[in-house]
Amino acid sequence: MLPDFLLPYNEVDTRNALFQQKWHHLRWLNSEARLRHYTYLILIGSPLIILLWWFIERFHVNFADVSPDLAYRLINLTLFAVLITMALSSYYFLPRIMGRFQTQFNSAYWDMLRLSPQLNSAILMSHDAIAQIRLWPLTAVEVGLRIAVVLLYALNNFYDALHPHPQIDLSIGQILLNPNYIGLSGILFFVGFVFILEPVIRVRLIIAFHITIATRIRNIPLTLLTAIIIHSLVHLAQLFLIVCLYTIYQAFNNQTMGAVGLAVCFVPLMGLTIVLLWAFYRWLRKAALDLAYSAAFRED
Repeated sequence: MLPDFLLPYNEVDTRNALFQQKWHHLRWLNSEARLRHYTYLILIGSPLIILLWWFIERFHVNFADVSPDLAYRLINLTLFAVLITMALSSYYFLPRIMGRFQTQFNSAYWDMLRLSPQLNSAILMSHDAIAQIRLWPLTAVEVGLRIAVVLLYALNNFYDALHPHPQIDLSIGQILLNPNYIGLSGILFFVGFVFILEPVIRVRLIIAFHITIATRIRNIPLTLLTAIIIHSLVHLAQLFLIVCLYTIYQAFNNQTMGAVGLAVCFVPLMGLTIVLLWAFYRWLRKAALDLAYSAAFRED
């Protein structure tokens, strides 16, 4: 379902002996087949169940006029589930995962790894990938729920545009070929693309920060405090980005704008913004891992 470059072991050589040994000793998702099967199940099954709920609601009211409470109730419930999953991932499971890494780093285990024939970069990236795999059950659930949110929002918009027209067949063609509808759908696609992939990007970035903190700070309370601050800053930046994107989308959605303006101005601008954000994320993650590498393998 997800492209390979978004899977948690993408940035490590899966043939590496250390990575294979640590991966196969996990209690769950301890093979590529299991991880892929779980990913397909969650990313396809979760949205399908929620969309089925949406259709049952509409058939229950015979596709008549749907009140705003009913139209957005399911989206709000799904968003609430997204927030709970994100909180569990960030403030409970991730500190535990990285706490395990800090324990290993401050023990003789790390000295033995440094003396092994393994490449230093392979050692660091293996632990980074294992941390991502440990957190992948929640990451995949969050991505699946976000896919459902985007699909629900698109269905609600289409339903609202379709409902006032008595001639269903004719109005569907008119809606799909309407330039403004096409332009707004393009905006929704770009915003939804960022919204769906954000958990994968966020988890990778926070894990890189945690590895850096664990290799540079030995005091456990200070490590925990620093991790909480990093989590909060990342989530504030995430919230700011989502609010900005949604505000811009609503501004264009609530005013009459020609299809040329949408196609030439805003949609390419959204694409450029995504590319720049992805480049900034790559640079920030690389900088954090470089700091961790220099601390983890410096000569004592």
